[in-house]
Amino acid sequence: MLHRSLRTLGVRTLSTAVEVACGPLFAVRVKPELPTTRPPIVFVPGMSHEAWYWRGLQDLLAARGYESAALTMNPTQVVPSRAFDGGRLSDMHDALVALQLRNPVMVGHSQGGLLMQMWMDVADERLPEELRCSAAVLYGTGALGQKLPFLDLVRQVAALSTPSAGLYTARTGKYRTVSDMAVLFFLPDTTHTTVTGESITTQAYFDLINSAQCSQFGEGFTTYTQALYSRWSLFDPRPLKVPSLVVFAEDDALYRWPHAEWLVKRHGADLLRVKEQAHCFADPGWEEMAGAPLGDWLDTLPAQN
Repeated sequence: MLHRSLRTLGVRTLSTAVEVACGPLFAVRVKPELPTTRPPIVFVPGMSHEAWYWRGLQDLLAARGYESAALTMNPTQVVPSRAFDGGRLSDMHDALVALQLRNPVMVGHSQGGLLMQMWMDVADERLPEELRCSAAVLYGTGALGQKLPFLDLVRQVAALSTPSAGLYTARTGKYRTVSDMAVLFFLPDTTHTTVTGESITTQAYFDLINSAQCSQFGEGFTTYTQALYSRWSLFDPRPLKVPSLVVFAEDDALYRWPHAEWLVKRHGADLLRVKEQAHCFADPGWEEMAGAPLGDWLDTLPAQN
C-alpha cells in the first residue's frame, strides 16, 4: 500500500504520473508521450522531502523525452539507525531492481545526494549490469569524504535561525515556522514556487514538509552526525566511473562553494553554477536557471538502443 497519494498532499497529479510500489519504497513515475531513447532518471530527495519535490522537474524533462522515477525513502517508518547505513542502501537496491529502469541517471538532492554518493561507492556494482547507473547528478549536496558538512551545517543554521528553532528541527525533523524553513531553503523574496509541478505558496511547501511522519533519513540533523562518523566519512569515496555533473546554487545557505569544488575535483565532474537559486532550487525562474541547463547536460549523454 502506498504511503499516500500526491492528491492528498495537495499536489496536482498529471495524467503522465503514476505512483508505483518498488520493493520497500514507492516512486512516482513520469513517462514522455512518445517512445524515447533517452536514458531514464531516478531522483532521490533530501531530508523532509518526498517524491513530490521532483514533480516540476519530472514534467520539464519528460517534455524533452526523459522517463523518470522519483523515490520516497520509506517515510512511514521512524528508523534513525538506518539513516546512513546498509539498510538504506538495501532499500535502494530493492527499489531499483523493482523499477527495472535500464542504466538510469541518478540524481540526488541534499542528503539524497550524500546517500547517492554512498550508493555509487559501494552498492551500484551489486546490481545486474543492465540496471547499473550510467551517469550521476549531485544536485545541491555536500561532499562525502570531506569532513566539513556537519560542522558547516551547524554554523549555517546557528547564523540563520534561533537556537530554539534549531533544536526543534534537530529533535523532530520538522520546522517550527514557515520563516525557519524558508530562510534555509528559499531566497528572501520567494513567496511561491512551481517546483512541485504547480504554483504553491511557501506556506504550502512548509505544510508538505511538516506533513511527513518523519524526516527522510532519520530524525532531524542527527543524520549528519551519522554521516560524519560513518565509515564513508573516514575514507574518501572512489572517484565516480560514470559521467557526472555537480549542480551548485550560488545562494545555497547550507552547502557552500567548497563542497561543490571538492566534488568537481574528486570526481572529475562537470559543473553547473546556478544563479538566483537557494538550496532547494525552488525559487522563481528555477526552470530556466537550473532545469533547462540540466536538460542540456543530459542531452549530451549517449542514447540507449
